[in-house]
Amino acid sequence: MRDPYVVIEWSDRKSEAKGWLVIDSIRDEFAAGGLRMNVTVNREEVERLAQVMSYKYVAAEAEIGGAKGGIIYDYHKEDALEVMERYLEAMKPYLENGITVGADLGTRAEDVRRIKQKLGIQEKEPKTIRENPDLAARSQEVIPQILNETVEGLDMDRFVTGYGVAVAADEGWKLTCGTPGATVAIQGFGSVGGSAALWLEKLGYKVVAIADIKGMYYNEEGLDIRDLLDARNKLGEVDLDKMKSRCQVRDRDAWLDLDVDILIPAAVEDVITREAAETLKAGLIVEGANIPTTPEADEVIKQRGIHLVPDFIANLGSVCFFNSIESRKCEPTPQGVMDRLEDVIRRDVQKTFAYASEHKIYARDAAWILFKPEM
Repeated sequence: MRDPYVVIEWSDRKSEAKGWLVIDSIRDEFAAGGLRMNVTVNREEVERLAQVMSYKYVAAEAEIGGAKGGIIYDYHKEDALEVMERYLEAMKPYLENGITVGADLGTRAEDVRRIKQKLGIQEKEPKTIRENPDLAARSQEVIPQILNETVEGLDMDRFVTGYGVAVAADEGWKLTCGTPGATVAIQGFGSVGGSAALWLEKLGYKVVAIADIKGMYYNEEGLDIRDLLDARNKLGEVDLDKMKSRCQVRDRDAWLDLDVDILIPAAVEDVITREAAETLKAGLIVEGANIPTTPEADEVIKQRGIHLVPDFIANLGSVCFFNSIESRKCEPTPQGVMDRLEDVIRRDVQKTFAYASEHKIYARDAAWILFKPEM
């Protein structure tokens, strides 16, 4: 991993919270990434995530640099939003000069947007858009409109990333094994895991396990994803009392031990460790979360020949969504966005697997080569 371009450190004056804004690269006078909040966040993690964002924007065909924000704090606490507000206020000079952060683990898009509005943060667009009045006007007009649209009852900005993960899994499976009715286990049931599960179900896959912070929900015949979605709380956790369908409840880490075809980590970083990688039974891993695999586990997965779609391809849905609308690469409609995402992600997966096969290398190594950003 290379050194980051810029790191800004923040210490809260009213709590024990601490945070960072990391800029890995700047392209078109702009860099972007998510803002996460969790007790496990650390500077190295935020730096790794910012680098992944640089590669993700290349894979998404977007002329944007990579950045990331991180706050060490428990997002369950009552004052978590106040902490996030103080962080964003401290970062206001950067956020108004070409650096932007959106939602990520432990934060919600609607909260980030509301706090930015409250603080009067006026974010800059990339230079290309700023210098093109038509593009700038279109961006200001159509993005708020499409954010009010829904797909299958899910808000667009809470749907697109998981939809992209489902498309990546579908393409990866077709290119490797391809047998219909493949079984899937997913860790995480927030905006990414929830919409990925829903769309995989629509594509004919059998989602047999969903894990969140409270436990793993399992049904060998396939879970009722709509029922689980309706039973979620605002943090993406399943409330068993609201469920109508039946399932087994097991330990939250049991998803790693299941004999399934496809494994999708879609929650936290570094969840697939060396020990877990040595016993995985899945034939395909699709990284719905950012950096869910430790470097040590990655070596094991490589040696075992398990197929993998890396994070900066699988979960590029959100960045591709916003850039495609702003740059007029798709129609500003839900179907237009879905068609664009499907085109980009399927092409990226095909290129990655083809390059890996031709050069007899690991898929992640192939993707690092194919989508290396110009610094």
